[in-house]
Amino acid sequence: LPSFLQILLLPLLLPQVTFTTQLSLTPLLTLPHHTSTAAAAAAAAAAAAAAAAAAAAAAAAAAAAAAAAAAAAAAAAEGAAAAAAATAAAAGAAAAADGAAAAAAAAAAAAAAAAAAAADGAAAAAAAAGSAAADGAAAAAAAAATAGSAATAAAAGGAAAAPAAATAAAAAAASATAATSSASPHHLSVHPPTHPHSLSRPTHRPSMGPKWHWVRRLLDKEVRLEIVKTHQQTADIFTKRLAEAGHWKGMKLAGMSVH
Repeated sequence: LPSFLQILLLPLLLPQVTFTTQLSLTPLLTLPHHTSTAAAAAAAAAAAAAAAAAAAAAAAAAAAAAAAAAAAAAAAAEGAAAAAAATAAAAGAAAAADGAAAAAAAAAAAAAAAAAAAADGAAAAAAAAGSAAADGAAAAAAAAATAGSAATAAAAGGAAAAPAAATAAAAAAASATAATSSASPHHLSVHPPTHPHSLSRPTHRPSMGPKWHWVRRLLDKEVRLEIVKTHQQTADIFTKRLAEAGHWKGMKLAGMSVH
């Protein structure tokens, strides 16, 4: 038997050893040397009984050792089961941690994607608004340019119509003057010529006859000067307004220049 089992079973074996020793030594100490065969047989039977008792004690000790070994095996099995349970718990905790980390990563990725989509949408909206504003500004500028061109054309037409109106007024004045002179009685007085070569002109001319041509020329000159002056003033005013407004294109269309 192992040493620790011998130590455990020693208290159980001590009474048997003591009893066996007493049974073995008693005949030797008490009986004389001429002990009979029957006594020897009894002693042998007692020794056999003691040996049987010792064998029974050894069997009991072996059973106890087997029980102890079974208990140790059970304890080892329980320890192994506990270790396996602890390992499984650790694996479950690790799996839960991995799942939580994966869920957090997925949530972060979704949030980042949503933020990126929102930023793209805002940028697209801003770009569309800027483009619409630029288109509107361009359309407004084009409309303003068209209006400026129309105003320029109208002013040019007015400037061109002013000399025509002045010319018409001068023609009306000239026709009125001619009608007045034709209605005058002075041109009806005809005198005979004093010289045979002077048949084409009378001796006494009317008071308005020789001077009317110069008056008409002077009147025409003054009318022309007034027309030119009016036209120049109109052109200067129009040019000044165009220069202040900065419509160089309109000035080119009108055929003018700024000095």
